[in-house]
Amino acid sequence: RDAVAVSIAAHGLNAHVVIDGEAPRTVVQIAEPPGAQGLVARSLVQQELAKRGVLFNGNNFICLAHSDEDLDQAADAYDAALARLADGLSDGARGVAALLEGPPVSPAFRPVG
Repeated sequence: RDAVAVSIAAHGLNAHVVIDGEAPRTVVQIAEPPGAQGLVARSLVQQELAKRGVLFNGNNFICLAHSDEDLDQAADAYDAALARLADGLSDGARGVAALLEGPPVSPAFRPVG
């Protein structure tokens, strides 16, 4: 949690990314930039974390099975993903969308009817 909070601040993302909750479960909330078509910011972070071996759905579940190396890998992955998000946000929603390598993720729950 602390490492992610440091990366959020280091990349100037305090207005875009919030980490909440306590160990062993934290929640990372990512605000979409104005004019975004879909969940482009969340998708970019998810894409960049996956490239670095970290699965992300908005929650972090840490347990005793995770080694110090696992936690370091996750912290480094978050730092890189958040740096990429900051790069994209420098050109708004269009800049973030341009960094996606596929379509943005869709909300899991949608209104019915």
